[in-house]
Amino acid sequence: MSAITTAIRVLEGVAAEQPAGVADLSRSLGIPKSTVQRALSALAEAAWIEMDPGSTTTRWVVTTRALAVAAQGGPELRSENVRRAMRALRDEFNENVHLTVRHGDVIVIVDKVESTHGVRVYDPLGIPVALHASSSGKALLADLAPDERAAYLDRNLERYTDATVVGRRALEAEIEAIRERGYSVNRGEWRPSVSGVAAAIPARGGSSAKAALAIAAPTERLTEDQIAAMGPRLLEAVAEIATWDLG
Repeated sequence: MSAITTAIRVLEGVAAEQPAGVADLSRSLGIPKSTVQRALSALAEAAWIEMDPGSTTTRWVVTTRALAVAAQGGPELRSENVRRAMRALRDEFNENVHLTVRHGDVIVIVDKVESTHGVRVYDPLGIPVALHASSSGKALLADLAPDERAAYLDRNLERYTDATVVGRRALEAEIEAIRERGYSVNRGEWRPSVSGVAAAIPARGGSSAKAALAIAAPTERLTEDQIAAMGPRLLEAVAEIATWDLG
C-alpha cells in the first residue's frame, strides 16, 4: 500500500470516527499503529486534520481544509436547481444522492442529499476517493481523454476491497461498458458495505467531465433491478443539468 493511499484511508477513518485516536484507527483500518501515526503526522502537517481540543488524550478531527478543497469544485454546481434534481432522485429511490467533483486522481463529494432510511451510507463532504474504486470516479474516468485515462490505468492501482477492479484489461472492459451505457456501477469496491450508481455531468465544449451525480446505498440494499432503474434516471438528470446556465 502506498503512503498516499494509506494517508487517504486514515483521513477517511478520522472523518468517520472523529475524534479518532491512533489505536481506534489502527483497529478499524487494519493498519499498524506506527503506520497510522506517520500518516496522521503527515495529514496534520498538511492541515487536513488537527488535534481535538476537547479530548483528554491525543485524538484527531478533520479540519475545514477538506471542505475548502471541495469548494474549489465549481460553486455553480451547488445551485438550488442542482439540489432540486438531487432531491428528486432521493425521493424516487430513497437513497443518498451525491454531487462529486474530480480533483486529479480522486473524487470528492461536494454536496449530498440523504436518504430517510435509518441505515444509510455515511460519506463526509470533501473526503478523497480513488477514481477506480467509486461509481463517480469510474464515470469520470470513462470520460477522460484516452491518453489521460491510459496514464491512470498504467499505475499500480490500490485494491481497497475484494471487489475492487485493479487489472488493466478488466478496467478497460468496464470503462468501455460505461461508455456504451452511460453510467457506472460500484459494487462494494471502496467499502464492502457501500455500493452505488453514477453518471458524469457532460462538460461543454467537448472537454472531459469534471463532476458526476451518484446514488449511494448499502450494498445489501442495491439490487440489480434498482441499478437498472437508477442508471437511466441518472442519465436523464445529468443531461438536464448540462443544459442549464449555472454561471
